[in-house]
Amino acid sequence: MKRPANNRSSWATRILVLMFVNVLLCGVVLSDPSWTITQLTDNDYDDLYPAISGTNVVWVHDGGIYRNFDGQISDNAYSLAYPALSGTNVVWWGHGDGCATGIYSNFDGQIADNILNVPYPAISGSNVVWQAYDGLDYEIYSNFTGQITDNTSSDRFPAISGTNVVWQGYDGVDYEIYSKLTFTGRVTDNTQWDGDPAISGTNVVWTGYDGHDYEIYMATYGEAQVTPLPGAVLLGLLGLGVAGLQLRKYT
Repeated sequence: MKRPANNRSSWATRILVLMFVNVLLCGVVLSDPSWTITQLTDNDYDDLYPAISGTNVVWVHDGGIYRNFDGQISDNAYSLAYPALSGTNVVWWGHGDGCATGIYSNFDGQIADNILNVPYPAISGSNVVWQAYDGLDYEIYSNFTGQITDNTSSDRFPAISGTNVVWQGYDGVDYEIYSKLTFTGRVTDNTQWDGDPAISGTNVVWTGYDGHDYEIYMATYGEAQVTPLPGAVLLGLLGLGVAGLQLRKYT
């Protein structure tokens, strides 16, 4: 019995399609990955202190704060420096009226005043942290929970993710990494310098000296796990055995 002609035609079509796909795949040449560089500014003034969040970029230009997607967002004739960016929210350090130095934002106006030394603000959403000199040493402050540190040793260079805050603090011997809010306490405890922390969620990274040079370290915070001690397990098993014997005795 002869096979229907339409079947032969169907197989021929499939073969032609496969040949076409093969030609396409063999004819594609993948280029090596590379950087694409775009110049964002081109003027006769200095453009300084860039910060980025996603594809949003902010910088200081001639006494103002500028963004790459909507232009100038602040304008005065006084010093502005160290902007930080989260989404479209921006904070920076500068002079508000020519004499008062503080931390300003595009979403909540002036956040802090009388900040005479560089505060290195950091932002996550609308939560902002910074360092400020209290007359004795540097402490960490925020716009959502007030003063975070209060001691007689310097706490500096805060970083924030959500409401989780980390910073480097002097312990009397060297600088260590500390944290507060969702997870509170000391991240590092050694006799070597640890500093310049950054945070994302519950992951923290920092620079640490290993006795020879500086290396990068990472810590991930996890909730406490309940693990019974071997002795407790043994006592529990003995207790079950005794209970079983008592049940047998009275049954």
